[in-house]
Amino acid sequence: MGSNLKVRLKRTGGSLSVTIPSQILKALGWEEGKELTLDVDTRAGIVIIKG
Repeated sequence: MGSNLKVRLKRTGGSLSVTIPSQILKALGWEEGKELTLDVDTRAGIVIIKG
């Protein structure tokens, strides 16, 4: 699996959301309802999602 998958932001109510592709979810063992932690580095423009 490449680390260069592209996704789009989508409107969900008053927020924007990102869909995580199923192959990534499967590789990480993540399922619906899993609580995640987001770390944001605004200088680098990155979001790190921790499960």
